Amino acid sequence: MVDPAAVCRQLVAKGDDLFTEHFPNRPKPDASTIKRCNDRFKATGNVSEVKTGPRPRDTPLTDVAILAAVEAYPSASSRTIGEMVGRSHGQVIRRLHKYGFHSYKIHEHQELRPGDATRHYEFAQTALEMIEGDPDLIRLTLFTDEASFTLHHAPNHQNCRRCAKENPHMVHTSSTQYPQSVNVWAGILDRHIIGPLFIDGTLTGEKYLEMLQGPISERLQELECDYPIYYQQDGCPAHNYGPAKEFLRNAFPGRLIASYESPLPWPVRSPDFSPSDFFLWGHVSTSIYGVTPFADRVALRGAIEHCCETVPHGDLSRVEHEMVDRLGYCVVAEGGLFEQFLN
Repeated sequence: MVDPAAVCRQLVAKGDDLFTEHFPNRPKPDASTIKRCNDRFKATGNVSEVKTGPRPRDTPLTDVAILAAVEAYPSASSRTIGEMVGRSHGQVIRRLHKYGFHSYKIHEHQELRPGDATRHYEFAQTALEMIEGDPDLIRLTLFTDEASFTLHHAPNHQNCRRCAKENPHMVHTSSTQYPQSVNVWAGILDRHIIGPLFIDGTLTGEKYLEMLQGPISERLQELECDYPIYYQQDGCPAHNYGPAKEFLRNAFPGRLIASYESPLPWPVRSPDFSPSDFFLWGHVSTSIYGVTPFADRVALRGAIEHCCETVPHGDLSRVEHEMVDRLGYCVVAEGGLFEQFLN
């Protein structure tokens, strides 16, 4: 009678030819199977699989252990908690839901400086008053912004979470941006995406003026807007280039929403007001970044263009309502941070 253990030891030394000699009617095992059998024999003196016992049953002590782990490590993932207490990921999730715990994301927000809250409050209050007089104000405003995208993955804030019974409304403030590879301009007007337009290198005032006079004006003409529109831009240094601002004042008389412009000066450090910031760029990042990084900038640009062309119309409609909500939240927060209270 063939000793399987002896055959296993010989297999490790001589390869699978010996297995075929003793078991001609069986398929050859792969290298990983041979290694597992050898390791198992060394550890237990047997090549048979060790049968595991039944899955640990949930008990009151299980609940206590899981809740204690969450109390001590609220930022740990449910899988990590499961490893700590010797329970599966699914068991941990069920116990947390039983006691009303949920996983909440941290909100990334640009740091506010002294005086910002006052300017944000005044802007939100004035905007709401203007919207009350003209309910179509948001729909008739071209909200513009620039963003940068790398060839590699964007930072994944989905993994920055905290387990709690109630939303702790976490905020992470930052004063710097990540190094980028592709710069892009885009706008949102009346449930349409204007652009994207790609910028060669850093945006300067001269480049911005060329874009305004050329591709941006051409895109607006293609829409054949038969109504006066507002033009919004933030306080980017290139936006404050004298000739560019003069061009915009002439093209949108009394309807330029920008730094120090009447009747609605756009406040600094206020990405939470801009639909491009709170919707478009996040939508693009989520859509284009997959398992592997892009091979080159051409592929990245193509993905950004496709994403902007296929934004659902319903999403753009909801953006209008969300901006009004954000203005209201800002007034309630007296100009302070408010994004963490939106969901």
